[in-house]
Amino acid sequence: MDVSQAHFVSALTVVFVNCKSLSSIKIDDTPVDDPSLKVLVANNSDTLKLLKMSSCPHVSPADILCVADQCHGLRELALNYHLLSDELLLALSSEKHVHLEHLRINVINENPSQTHFHTIKRSSWEALV
Repeated sequence: MDVSQAHFVSALTVVFVNCKSLSSIKIDDTPVDDPSLKVLVANNSDTLKLLKMSSCPHVSPADILCVADQCHGLRELALNYHLLSDELLLALSSEKHVHLEHLRINVINENPSQTHFHTIKRSSWEALV
């Protein structure tokens, strides 16, 4: 189906508004954005257990942190490396946040001229472990 990104995100947000008990969702390779992710979290924070969102370039690390803060039942998370930060890893490893069983991190170099990725501190990885 050929739909504009804005129309797709609008339709997806309507789904998120009307679904109050999503337990798993895979939104890989979609133009989902921060506002639509906030709606998903607001309406499904008690039930969301699996969130796969690799290759979602319109989502910020701050909103992934929002997912970690509010979705305490989350057990599986898949995202791209560019969304990782020390702050997010520390939040994911904290007992007051989620209790992940699976964390999938995709490292994708979409820009061939890019040879380095941002660094995550060893202490953040160790806290997660």
